[in-house]
Amino acid sequence: MFINVILWPSLYPRYAVLAKTTFLGIAGTLQAQQGVVHLVADRPWTPRVRRTPASTPSRDFD
Repeated sequence: MFINVILWPSLYPRYAVLAKTTFLGIAGTLQAQQGVVHLVADRPWTPRVRRTPASTPSRDFD
């Protein structure tokens, strides 16, 4: 499934640097009509990604 993200021109100046990144989180309103899904952006954000996986204890299922 593909979702179109809509960033209105009034918000673009505030989030222009973020909007040009390749990995972006979006908070907004989801709209679906006639099989087309849009996410109208209220607030773009940069996700925090760990460079190493979180450590978890080993589990024994025996």
